[in-house]
Amino acid sequence: EVISTYGYEYLFILTNLERIGMLARRDQMGAWVDSSSPFSNLCRILNLINAEYVDNVNPDDVSYVSSGYAPLSIRLLQVAVSSQGWNGKDDVLREIPGRVFVDLTQRDPPEEIAVALKRSTGAKLAEIPQGLSRDTESTNTAKPILLVAYVGGVTNMEIASMRFLSKSSKFPYQIVCLTTKVVNGNTLLRSLS
Repeated sequence: EVISTYGYEYLFILTNLERIGMLARRDQMGAWVDSSSPFSNLCRILNLINAEYVDNVNPDDVSYVSSGYAPLSIRLLQVAVSSQGWNGKDDVLREIPGRVFVDLTQRDPPEEIAVALKRSTGAKLAEIPQGLSRDTESTNTAKPILLVAYVGGVTNMEIASMRFLSKSSKFPYQIVCLTTKVVNGNTLLRSLS
């Protein structure tokens, strides 16, 4: 049906989406959401879709960023830094496809970014302009920095969600995002064609 509507040039994209597990065939027609799929289970367990409870006046949940959907990577980040961590969240780890390795052990004491920049062993780095100072410095309580790395790319919605979390008084860290690329739907589909 998709091929007859959009043309045969999308056959390769659909095949590649199926090959990497982002698209699955259904042998029988049923509900539009397969309740046994890993993503459906993750939606339920991590409360990814939260449209009814988004507070537009005083937003307190990351689903506010996209009017009701919280990105999976951000919910996983919230679980990882929560006081319970991954304890009791084996069901979440089982639903994530592929091999999962979780190691959140901090081996060295954290270092402030200003100290790290002054300690530079290579070329001299420019000083951080005053206008780029951390948002949390205005409250006189600097949050520790959490480095979140995305290999393969991050979406603009995930970046916006990390910004929202960093500004939240309930989230204990300021997030710095490290990524190989910023992706969107068009760049993803182009890479699969």
